[in-house]
Amino acid sequence: MNFRKYLGSDPYQDWRTLVIVSCIVVLVFLFFSVSIFRQVNKGEFFMSLKKEEVRVDSIDRTALKNTLDAFANKKLLFQNLRFHPLHFDDPSL
Repeated sequence: MNFRKYLGSDPYQDWRTLVIVSCIVVLVFLFFSVSIFRQVNKGEFFMSLKKEEVRVDSIDRTALKNTLDAFANKKLLFQNLRFHPLHFDDPSL
């Protein structure tokens, strides 16, 4: 289809074509937006198609306690260094 023969020959026809194509594009986007809006309101848009079983893993409480204790020790060491900094002699003196 050769569009060059239709475009540029009559400015009124060009404007009419431009307005009709623009209206069609706006209507398509409007239809798409309304359909997405309705799906979101119904809750269908974010639903998964596959039904997955919920799996809950138990936490190893001993490992968690050991990790928390290690971080508490690091915090104490940091606090000790912050309030009682190490003293080094300047070697350039």
